[in-house]
Amino acid sequence: MGFTEISPMNHPTVGIVTRTKNRSVLLRRAIESVVHQSYPNWVMVIVNDGGKPDDVEFLVRHYQPVGERIHVIHNPVSLGMEGASKVGLEAVGAELLILHDDDDSWAPEFLSVAVNELLRVRERFPGTEGVTTYAHLVRETVRGNLIEIDSVEPFNGSVPRGFLSLDRMLAGNFIPPISFLFSRQAYRDVGSIYEVIPYLGDWDFLVRFLSRYDVYMIPQFLAFYHWRYGNEPGGFSNTVTAEVDQHRFYKQYLLNAWLREDFVSGKAGRGTYANLRMHVETLLQQPEAHRDRMVLDRDARLEAKDRELSELLDAVQHRDRMVLDRDARLEAKDRELSELLDAVQHRDRMVLDRDARLEAKDRELSELLDAVQHRDQLILELESAAPPIAAPPPLTLEASPSELSQAILDYYWESLSWRVLRRFRRVANRLLRLPPERKPVVNSVKESWRIARDLQESWLWHAMAPLRWGGAVLLRLRRRISKRTQTGGGGL
Repeated sequence: MGFTEISPMNHPTVGIVTRTKNRSVLLRRAIESVVHQSYPNWVMVIVNDGGKPDDVEFLVRHYQPVGERIHVIHNPVSLGMEGASKVGLEAVGAELLILHDDDDSWAPEFLSVAVNELLRVRERFPGTEGVTTYAHLVRETVRGNLIEIDSVEPFNGSVPRGFLSLDRMLAGNFIPPISFLFSRQAYRDVGSIYEVIPYLGDWDFLVRFLSRYDVYMIPQFLAFYHWRYGNEPGGFSNTVTAEVDQHRFYKQYLLNAWLREDFVSGKAGRGTYANLRMHVETLLQQPEAHRDRMVLDRDARLEAKDRELSELLDAVQHRDRMVLDRDARLEAKDRELSELLDAVQHRDRMVLDRDARLEAKDRELSELLDAVQHRDQLILELESAAPPIAAPPPLTLEASPSELSQAILDYYWESLSWRVLRRFRRVANRLLRLPPERKPVVNSVKESWRIARDLQESWLWHAMAPLRWGGAVLLRLRRRISKRTQTGGGGL
Protein backbone atom coordinates (compact mmCIF):
# COMPACT_ATOMS: atom_id res chain seq x y z
CA MET A 1 0.00 0.00 0.00
CA GLY A 2 1.42 3.45 -0.94
CA PHE A 3 0.45 7.11 -0.89
CA THR A 4 1.88 8.74 -4.03
CA GLU A 5 1.65 12.36 -5.11
CA ILE A 6 2.87 13.48 -8.56
CA SER A 7 4.59 16.89 -8.64
CA PRO A 8 6.47 19.10 -11.12
CA MET A 9 10.20 18.55 -11.39
CA ASN A 10 11.06 21.83 -9.68
CA HIS A 11 8.82 20.98 -6.71
CA PRO A 12 9.48 17.33 -5.84
CA THR A 13 7.09 15.75 -3.38
CA VAL A 14 8.35 15.41 0.18
CA GLY A 15 7.11 12.37 2.05
CA ILE A 16 6.92 13.06 5.79
CA VAL A 17 6.74 10.06 8.13
CA THR A 18 5.62 10.59 11.72
CA ARG A 19 5.61 7.76 14.22
CA THR A 20 3.44 8.16 17.33
CA LYS A 21 1.77 6.30 20.16
CA ASN A 22 -0.79 7.84 22.54
CA ARG A 23 0.82 11.30 22.62
CA SER A 24 -1.90 13.54 21.19
CA VAL A 25 -0.59 16.71 22.82
CA LEU A 26 2.76 16.21 21.03
CA LEU A 27 1.24 14.94 17.79
CA ARG A 28 -0.89 18.07 17.46
CA ARG A 29 2.27 20.22 17.55
CA ALA A 30 3.95 17.98 14.95
CA ILE A 31 0.98 18.28 12.55
CA GLU A 32 0.92 22.06 13.07
CA SER A 33 4.62 22.13 12.23
CA VAL A 34 3.93 20.38 8.91
CA VAL A 35 0.77 22.20 7.78
CA HIS A 36 2.43 25.60 8.37
CA GLN A 37 5.34 24.86 6.01
CA SER A 38 5.84 27.42 3.25
CA TYR A 39 6.75 24.58 0.87
CA PRO A 40 3.47 23.41 -0.70
CA ASN A 41 4.22 19.96 -2.12
CA TRP A 42 4.24 17.45 0.70
CA VAL A 43 2.39 14.38 1.89
CA MET A 44 2.34 13.15 5.50
CA VAL A 45 2.00 9.60 6.78
CA ILE A 46 1.29 9.13 10.47
CA VAL A 47 2.15 5.66 11.77
CA ASN A 48 0.07 5.01 14.89
CA ASP A 49 2.26 2.33 16.43
CA GLY A 50 -0.21 0.44 18.64
CA GLY A 51 -1.87 3.56 20.09
CA LYS A 52 -5.53 4.57 20.32
CA PRO A 53 -6.86 5.07 16.76
CA ASP A 54 -9.68 7.49 17.66
CA ASP A 55 -7.36 10.18 19.05
CA VAL A 56 -5.23 10.21 15.90
CA GLU A 57 -8.24 10.21 13.53
CA PHE A 58 -9.80 13.09 15.47
CA LEU A 59 -6.66 15.21 15.05
CA VAL A 60 -6.42 14.43 11.31
CA ARG A 61 -10.11 15.37 10.74
CA HIS A 62 -9.46 18.67 12.51
CA TYR A 63 -7.06 19.71 9.73
CA GLN A 64 -9.39 19.21 6.75
CA PRO A 65 -9.07 20.08 3.86
CA VAL A 66 -5.30 20.15 4.45
CA GLY A 67 -5.83 16.80 6.13
CA GLU A 68 -6.46 15.22 2.72
CA ARG A 69 -2.69 15.11 2.39
CA ILE A 70 -2.37 13.50 5.82
CA HIS A 71 -2.76 9.73 5.92
CA VAL A 72 -2.79 7.39 8.90
CA ILE A 73 -1.56 3.81 9.27
CA HIS A 74 -2.66 1.99 12.44
CA ASN A 75 -0.38 -0.79 13.64
CA PRO A 76 -2.50 -3.13 15.80
CA VAL A 77 0.67 -4.10 17.68
CA SER A 78 3.61 -1.80 18.32
CA LEU A 79 6.60 -2.48 16.08
CA GLY A 80 8.94 -0.10 17.89
CA MET A 81 10.49 3.11 16.59
CA GLU A 82 12.58 1.53 13.80
CA GLY A 83 9.80 -0.81 12.67
CA ALA A 84 7.23 2.00 12.59
CA SER A 85 9.67 4.19 10.62
CA LYS A 86 10.17 1.48 8.00
CA VAL A 87 6.39 0.98 7.64
CA GLY A 88 5.88 4.69 6.98
CA LEU A 89 8.84 5.11 4.62
CA GLU A 90 7.77 2.10 2.56
CA ALA A 91 4.18 3.35 2.38
CA VAL A 92 4.75 6.91 1.13
CA GLY A 93 5.51 7.26 -2.59
CA ALA A 94 7.46 10.52 -2.68
CA GLU A 95 10.74 11.57 -4.28
CA LEU A 96 12.16 12.97 -1.05
CA LEU A 97 11.76 11.51 2.44
CA ILE A 98 12.17 12.70 6.02
CA LEU A 99 11.30 11.40 9.48
CA HIS A 100 9.34 13.91 11.59
CA ASP A 101 8.88 12.40 15.07
CA ASP A 102 5.70 13.38 16.87
CA ASP A 103 7.63 15.34 19.52
CA ASP A 104 9.83 17.46 17.18
CA SER A 105 9.09 20.52 15.06
CA TRP A 106 10.27 22.71 12.17
CA ALA A 107 10.57 26.36 11.36
CA PRO A 108 8.05 27.23 8.59
CA GLU A 109 10.87 27.59 6.01
CA PHE A 110 12.51 24.23 6.70
CA LEU A 111 11.18 22.27 3.69
CA SER A 112 11.58 25.15 1.25
CA VAL A 113 15.21 25.73 2.21
CA ALA A 114 16.08 22.01 2.46
CA VAL A 115 14.54 21.04 -0.93
CA ASN A 116 16.07 24.02 -2.77
CA GLU A 117 19.53 23.40 -1.25
CA LEU A 118 19.38 19.67 -2.10
CA LEU A 119 18.51 20.44 -5.75
CA ARG A 120 21.18 23.17 -5.95
CA VAL A 121 24.02 21.14 -4.41
CA ARG A 122 23.08 17.99 -6.36
CA GLU A 123 23.54 19.84 -9.67
CA ARG A 124 27.18 20.53 -8.81
CA PHE A 125 27.87 17.40 -6.74
CA PRO A 126 25.72 14.55 -8.12
CA GLY A 127 26.72 12.24 -5.29
CA THR A 128 24.77 14.38 -2.82
CA GLU A 129 21.50 12.66 -1.89
CA GLY A 130 20.72 14.31 1.42
CA VAL A 131 20.80 17.61 3.28
CA THR A 132 20.51 18.58 6.90
CA THR A 133 20.24 21.82 8.92
CA TYR A 134 21.43 22.88 12.32
CA ALA A 135 18.98 22.08 15.11
CA HIS A 136 18.02 23.74 18.34
CA LEU A 137 17.84 21.54 21.43
CA VAL A 138 14.58 22.35 23.26
CA ARG A 139 14.22 21.10 26.81
CA GLU A 140 10.59 21.00 27.87
CA THR A 141 8.05 19.60 30.34
CA VAL A 142 4.56 18.27 29.59
CA ARG A 143 1.90 19.19 32.16
CA GLY A 144 -1.48 17.79 31.18
CA ASN A 145 -2.34 19.33 27.81
CA LEU A 146 0.31 22.06 28.12
CA ILE A 147 3.95 21.98 27.03
CA GLU A 148 6.26 24.25 29.00
CA ILE A 149 9.57 25.24 27.36
CA ASP A 150 12.41 25.12 29.89
CA SER A 151 15.37 26.10 27.68
CA VAL A 152 16.50 26.42 24.04
CA GLU A 153 20.14 26.06 22.94
CA PRO A 154 22.12 24.99 19.82
CA PHE A 155 22.37 21.21 19.50
CA ASN A 156 24.97 20.70 16.73
CA GLY A 157 26.06 24.21 15.83
CA SER A 158 29.74 23.22 16.06
CA VAL A 159 29.45 20.94 13.01
CA PRO A 160 31.17 22.63 10.04
CA ARG A 161 29.00 23.71 7.13
CA GLY A 162 29.28 21.71 3.92
CA PHE A 163 29.53 17.93 3.62
CA LEU A 164 29.17 15.84 6.75
CA SER A 165 32.19 13.83 7.95
CA LEU A 166 31.76 10.05 7.71
CA ASP A 167 34.71 9.72 10.08
CA ARG A 168 32.98 11.82 12.69
CA MET A 169 29.67 9.99 12.12
CA LEU A 170 31.37 6.65 12.88
CA ALA A 171 32.20 8.02 16.34
CA GLY A 172 28.54 8.75 17.03
CA ASN A 173 25.41 10.32 15.61
CA PHE A 174 25.12 14.11 15.75
CA ILE A 175 22.24 14.57 13.26
CA PRO A 176 18.68 14.20 14.66
CA PRO A 177 16.15 12.67 12.21
CA ILE A 178 14.01 15.85 12.24
CA SER A 179 16.73 17.74 10.33
CA PHE A 180 17.72 15.08 7.69
CA LEU A 181 16.05 15.19 4.24
CA PHE A 182 17.11 12.45 1.77
CA SER A 183 16.09 10.97 -1.59
CA ARG A 184 14.00 7.84 -1.99
CA GLN A 185 16.55 6.42 -4.42
CA ALA A 186 19.33 6.64 -1.83
CA TYR A 187 17.00 5.11 0.77
CA ARG A 188 16.52 2.09 -1.47
CA ASP A 189 20.21 1.85 -2.34
CA VAL A 190 21.49 1.80 1.26
CA GLY A 191 18.98 -0.83 2.31
CA SER A 192 16.17 0.89 4.27
CA ILE A 193 15.95 1.10 8.07
CA TYR A 194 17.58 -1.61 10.21
CA GLU A 195 14.56 -2.49 12.33
CA VAL A 196 16.07 -5.50 14.11
CA ILE A 197 17.26 -3.36 17.01
CA PRO A 198 14.91 -0.99 18.89
CA TYR A 199 17.47 1.85 19.20
CA LEU A 200 20.05 3.69 17.05
CA GLY A 201 18.46 2.72 13.73
CA ASP A 202 18.94 6.33 12.62
CA TRP A 203 22.72 6.15 13.35
CA ASP A 204 23.07 2.88 11.48
CA PHE A 205 21.13 4.36 8.55
CA LEU A 206 23.30 7.52 8.47
CA VAL A 207 26.55 5.48 8.56
CA ARG A 208 25.35 3.35 5.64
CA PHE A 209 24.05 6.47 3.85
CA LEU A 210 27.34 8.38 4.21
CA SER A 211 29.22 5.26 3.11
CA ARG A 212 27.71 5.75 -0.39
CA TYR A 213 26.44 9.35 -0.63
CA ASP A 214 27.23 12.82 0.64
CA VAL A 215 25.02 14.81 2.97
CA TYR A 216 25.26 18.62 2.89
CA MET A 217 24.97 20.71 6.09
CA ILE A 218 22.89 23.87 5.55
CA PRO A 219 24.18 26.52 7.99
CA GLN A 220 20.74 27.55 9.27
CA PHE A 221 18.90 26.62 12.47
CA LEU A 222 15.57 25.42 11.05
CA ALA A 223 14.84 22.27 13.09
CA PHE A 224 13.86 21.83 16.74
CA TYR A 225 14.95 18.68 18.57
CA HIS A 226 12.74 18.38 21.69
CA TRP A 227 13.88 16.59 24.85
CA ARG A 228 11.96 15.54 27.91
CA TYR A 229 13.54 13.62 30.74
CA GLY A 230 13.04 10.20 32.29
CA ASN A 231 10.73 11.40 35.07
CA GLU A 232 8.05 12.50 32.59
CA PRO A 233 4.83 10.54 33.23
CA GLY A 234 2.59 9.18 30.46
CA GLY A 235 5.34 8.02 28.09
CA PHE A 236 6.47 11.55 27.18
CA SER A 237 10.19 11.06 27.88
CA ASN A 238 12.82 10.60 25.13
CA THR A 239 14.82 7.39 24.81
CA VAL A 240 17.97 9.49 24.38
CA THR A 241 17.45 10.88 27.89
CA ALA A 242 15.50 8.13 29.68
CA GLU A 243 17.30 5.05 28.28
CA VAL A 244 20.94 6.08 27.98
CA ASP A 245 22.18 2.62 29.02
CA GLN A 246 20.16 1.00 26.23
CA HIS A 247 21.75 3.35 23.70
CA ARG A 248 25.25 2.38 24.91
CA PHE A 249 24.31 -1.31 24.78
CA TYR A 250 23.03 -1.22 21.19
CA LYS A 251 25.88 1.01 20.05
CA GLN A 252 28.34 -1.69 21.07
CA TYR A 253 26.02 -4.25 19.46
CA LEU A 254 26.28 -2.43 16.12
CA LEU A 255 30.08 -2.02 16.42
CA ASN A 256 30.46 -5.76 17.00
CA ALA A 257 28.11 -6.60 14.11
CA TRP A 258 30.01 -4.34 11.69
CA LEU A 259 33.36 -5.77 12.78
CA ARG A 260 32.10 -9.34 12.25
CA GLU A 261 31.04 -8.36 8.73
CA ASP A 262 34.64 -7.28 8.10
CA PHE A 263 35.94 -10.59 9.42
CA VAL A 264 33.55 -12.50 7.17
CA SER A 265 34.52 -10.46 4.11
CA GLY A 266 38.19 -10.62 4.97
CA LYS A 267 38.54 -6.87 4.36
CA ALA A 268 38.81 -3.89 6.68
CA GLY A 269 35.61 -1.96 6.39
CA ARG A 270 33.29 0.17 8.46
CA GLY A 271 33.46 -2.25 11.38
CA THR A 272 37.23 -1.96 11.64
CA TYR A 273 37.26 1.76 11.13
CA ALA A 274 34.31 2.41 13.48
CA ASN A 275 35.88 0.43 16.31
CA LEU A 276 39.24 2.15 15.82
CA ARG A 277 37.45 5.47 15.67
CA MET A 278 35.70 4.69 18.94
CA HIS A 279 39.06 3.98 20.60
CA VAL A 280 40.48 7.21 19.23
CA GLU A 281 37.41 9.04 20.46
CA THR A 282 37.92 7.45 23.89
CA LEU A 283 41.53 8.62 23.95
CA LEU A 284 40.51 12.07 22.79
CA GLN A 285 37.89 12.19 25.48
CA GLN A 286 40.32 11.26 28.27
CA PRO A 287 41.65 14.84 28.65
CA GLU A 288 38.09 15.96 28.51
CA ALA A 289 37.21 13.37 31.14
CA HIS A 290 40.12 14.61 33.28
CA ARG A 291 38.93 18.15 32.73
CA ASP A 292 35.41 17.04 33.60
CA ARG A 293 36.71 15.44 36.80
CA MET A 294 38.54 18.65 37.63
CA VAL A 295 35.39 20.59 36.92
CA LEU A 296 33.41 18.19 39.10
CA ASP A 297 36.02 18.50 41.87
CA ARG A 298 35.92 22.27 41.57
CA ASP A 299 32.14 22.14 41.62
CA ALA A 300 32.30 19.94 44.75
CA ARG A 301 34.58 22.47 46.44
CA LEU A 302 32.31 25.28 45.35
CA GLU A 303 29.34 23.37 46.75
CA ALA A 304 31.23 22.91 50.03
CA LYS A 305 31.93 26.65 50.08
CA ASP A 306 28.29 27.27 49.28
CA ARG A 307 27.29 25.08 52.21
CA GLU A 308 29.69 26.94 54.49
CA LEU A 309 28.32 30.25 53.28
CA SER A 310 24.81 28.91 53.71
CA GLU A 311 25.59 27.83 57.28
CA LEU A 312 27.21 31.20 57.96
CA LEU A 313 24.18 32.92 56.48
CA ASP A 314 21.93 30.77 58.66
CA ALA A 315 23.99 31.76 61.72
CA VAL A 316 23.78 35.44 60.77
CA GLN A 317 20.05 35.12 60.17
CA HIS A 318 19.70 33.35 63.55
CA ARG A 319 21.61 36.16 65.21
CA ASP A 320 19.45 38.70 63.39
CA ARG A 321 16.35 36.89 64.58
CA MET A 322 17.68 36.96 68.15
CA VAL A 323 18.40 40.69 67.81
CA LEU A 324 14.93 41.27 66.40
CA ASP A 325 13.44 39.23 69.24
CA ARG A 326 15.42 41.24 71.78
CA ASP A 327 14.32 44.47 70.10
CA ALA A 328 10.74 43.24 70.21
CA ARG A 329 11.03 42.54 73.93
CA LEU A 330 12.60 45.97 74.49
CA GLU A 331 9.77 47.57 72.54
CA ALA A 332 7.30 45.66 74.70
CA LYS A 333 9.07 46.95 77.81
CA ASP A 334 9.02 50.47 76.37
CA ARG A 335 5.29 50.15 75.79
CA GLU A 336 4.80 48.93 79.36
CA LEU A 337 6.86 51.84 80.71
CA SER A 338 4.95 54.25 78.46
CA GLU A 339 1.64 52.89 79.71
CA LEU A 340 2.90 53.14 83.32
CA LEU A 341 4.04 56.73 82.68
CA ASP A 342 0.64 57.52 81.17
CA ALA A 343 -1.03 56.04 84.27
CA VAL A 344 1.22 58.13 86.57
CA GLN A 345 0.53 61.27 84.52
CA HIS A 346 -3.19 60.51 84.63
CA ARG A 347 -2.98 60.10 88.39
CA ASP A 348 -1.05 63.38 88.63
CA ARG A 349 -3.71 65.09 86.54
CA MET A 350 -6.39 63.70 88.83
CA VAL A 351 -4.44 64.96 91.86
CA LEU A 352 -4.02 68.39 90.25
CA ASP A 353 -7.70 68.47 89.36
CA ARG A 354 -8.61 67.52 92.91
CA ASP A 355 -6.27 70.22 94.27
CA ALA A 356 -7.85 72.73 91.89
CA ARG A 357 -11.30 71.80 93.16
CA LEU A 358 -10.07 72.11 96.75
CA GLU A 359 -8.59 75.53 95.96
CA ALA A 360 -11.91 76.56 94.42
CA LYS A 361 -13.70 75.41 97.57
CA ASP A 362 -11.18 77.37 99.64
CA ARG A 363 -11.85 80.46 97.55
CA GLU A 364 -15.60 79.98 97.95
CA LEU A 365 -15.17 79.64 101.73
CA SER A 366 -12.90 82.68 101.77
CA GLU A 367 -15.44 84.68 99.78
CA LEU A 368 -18.17 83.47 102.13
CA LEU A 369 -16.10 84.51 105.14
CA ASP A 370 -15.44 87.91 103.53
CA ALA A 371 -19.17 88.23 102.88
CA VAL A 372 -19.97 87.41 106.49
CA GLN A 373 -17.41 89.91 107.72
CA HIS A 374 -18.73 92.52 105.31
CA ARG A 375 -22.24 91.81 106.53
CA ASP A 376 -21.16 92.18 110.12
CA GLN A 377 -19.48 95.48 109.28
CA LEU A 378 -22.56 96.74 107.47
CA ILE A 379 -24.75 95.73 110.35
CA LEU A 380 -22.52 97.64 112.72
CA GLU A 381 -22.53 100.69 110.47
CA LEU A 382 -26.29 100.54 110.05
CA GLU A 383 -26.81 100.11 113.71
CA SER A 384 -24.67 103.15 114.36
CA ALA A 385 -25.89 105.37 111.50
CA ALA A 386 -29.39 104.36 110.49
CA PRO A 387 -32.65 104.67 112.37
CA PRO A 388 -34.09 101.56 113.86
CA ILE A 389 -35.49 99.20 111.25
CA ALA A 390 -36.74 95.74 111.44
CA ALA A 391 -33.73 93.82 112.58
CA PRO A 392 -32.90 90.54 110.98
CA PRO A 393 -33.23 87.49 113.10
CA PRO A 394 -30.19 86.80 115.23
CA LEU A 395 -27.57 84.57 113.67
CA THR A 396 -25.02 82.38 115.26
CA LEU A 397 -21.80 80.97 113.94
CA GLU A 398 -23.66 77.71 113.40
CA ALA A 399 -26.14 79.40 110.96
CA SER A 400 -26.48 77.62 107.62
CA PRO A 401 -25.79 79.42 104.29
CA SER A 402 -29.53 79.48 103.52
CA GLU A 403 -30.29 81.17 106.90
CA LEU A 404 -27.51 83.65 106.32
CA SER A 405 -28.69 84.51 102.80
CA GLN A 406 -32.28 84.92 103.99
CA ALA A 407 -31.16 87.18 106.87
CA ILE A 408 -29.22 89.45 104.46
CA LEU A 409 -32.25 89.72 102.16
CA ASP A 410 -34.61 90.44 105.08
CA TYR A 411 -32.26 93.15 106.39
CA TYR A 412 -32.56 95.21 103.20
CA TRP A 413 -36.06 94.23 102.07
CA GLU A 414 -37.64 95.13 105.43
CA SER A 415 -35.55 98.29 105.91
CA LEU A 416 -37.36 101.62 106.51
CA SER A 417 -35.94 103.09 103.29
CA TRP A 418 -37.55 100.35 101.24
CA ARG A 419 -40.81 100.00 103.21
CA VAL A 420 -41.68 103.73 103.13
CA LEU A 421 -42.15 103.77 99.34
CA ARG A 422 -43.69 100.33 98.98
CA ARG A 423 -47.20 101.73 98.48
CA PHE A 424 -45.86 104.15 95.88
CA ARG A 425 -44.26 101.23 94.02
CA ARG A 426 -47.51 99.25 94.05
CA VAL A 427 -49.43 102.19 92.51
CA ALA A 428 -46.69 102.65 89.90
CA ASN A 429 -46.74 98.96 88.98
CA ARG A 430 -50.52 99.10 88.47
CA LEU A 431 -50.25 102.17 86.26
CA LEU A 432 -47.41 100.67 84.22
CA ARG A 433 -49.19 97.29 84.15
CA LEU A 434 -46.24 95.55 85.71
CA PRO A 435 -46.56 92.46 87.90
CA PRO A 436 -46.97 93.13 91.62
CA GLU A 437 -43.81 93.30 93.72
CA ARG A 438 -42.91 90.06 95.50
CA LYS A 439 -40.21 89.29 97.96
CA PRO A 440 -37.49 87.24 96.23
CA VAL A 441 -36.55 83.76 97.33
CA VAL A 442 -32.80 83.24 97.58
CA ASN A 443 -30.70 80.09 97.82
CA SER A 444 -27.20 81.48 98.30
CA VAL A 445 -25.37 84.32 99.98
CA LYS A 446 -24.10 85.48 96.61
CA GLU A 447 -27.65 85.85 95.32
CA SER A 448 -28.67 87.75 98.52
CA TRP A 449 -25.86 90.29 98.06
CA ARG A 450 -26.75 90.73 94.41
CA ILE A 451 -30.35 91.66 95.34
CA ALA A 452 -29.06 93.91 98.12
CA ARG A 453 -26.81 95.76 95.67
CA ASP A 454 -29.71 96.12 93.23
CA LEU A 455 -31.80 97.73 95.98
CA GLN A 456 -28.97 100.07 97.00
CA GLU A 457 -28.39 101.17 93.40
CA SER A 458 -32.08 101.88 92.67
CA TRP A 459 -33.31 105.55 92.48
CA LEU A 460 -35.88 104.88 95.18
CA TRP A 461 -33.12 103.92 97.62
CA HIS A 462 -31.15 107.04 96.71
CA ALA A 463 -34.33 109.16 97.14
CA MET A 464 -34.57 108.03 100.77
CA ALA A 465 -30.95 108.90 101.54
CA PRO A 466 -31.76 112.29 103.25
CA LEU A 467 -34.27 110.55 105.48
CA ARG A 468 -31.66 107.95 106.48
CA TRP A 469 -29.05 110.60 107.27
CA GLY A 470 -31.48 112.76 109.13
CA GLY A 471 -32.63 109.83 111.20
CA ALA A 472 -28.99 108.98 111.91
CA VAL A 473 -28.30 112.56 113.13
CA LEU A 474 -31.38 112.57 115.34
CA LEU A 475 -30.34 109.18 116.73
CA ARG A 476 -26.89 110.47 117.66
CA LEU A 477 -28.38 113.58 119.34
CA ARG A 478 -30.82 111.49 121.31
CA ARG A 479 -28.00 109.21 122.46
CA ARG A 480 -25.89 112.17 123.61
CA ILE A 481 -28.85 113.73 125.49
CA SER A 482 -29.63 110.44 127.13
CA LYS A 483 -26.02 109.98 128.10
CA ARG A 484 -25.71 113.51 129.67
CA THR A 485 -28.99 113.09 131.48
CA GLN A 486 -27.73 109.92 133.02
CA THR A 487 -24.46 111.67 134.08
CA GLY A 488 -26.25 114.80 135.46
CA GLY A 489 -24.98 117.21 132.87
CA GLY A 490 -27.20 119.69 130.99
CA GLY A 491 -27.29 121.32 127.61
CA LEU A 492 -26.18 120.02 124.36
